[in-house]
Amino acid sequence: MPTETLRGLLTGLGCTQVQTLLTSGNAVFQAPGPASAARATVLAAALRRELTLEVPVSQAVTTRNWATTLKNQALLQGLGQAPP
Repeated sequence: MPTETLRGLLTGLGCTQVQTLLTSGNAVFQAPGPASAARATVLAAALRRELTLEVPVSQAVTTRNWATTLKNQALLQGLGQAPP
C-alpha cells in the first residue's frame, strides 16, 4: 500500500508523528491512550474497512514497552542468552 495512504489512515485514527518505512507496511506513531492488543485490532479493522485490506497487525506497543524490550534484549545479549 502507498505510504501516504497508511499515514492518512493512522492520522485519521488520531495518531500523530506517523512515520512509515518505504512500502513495507511498517509504521511508528504516537497515539492517545495505552497501547494494547485492542489498538492492533482497531487498526486491522480500519485497514479492512477503509482500504478493503485483510492484513495482520502484529504489534502495537508503547515507547516505554519498546524501550524495555530493547533493554532486555541488550541484557540477554550481555549474558550470552540472546542472539546478537
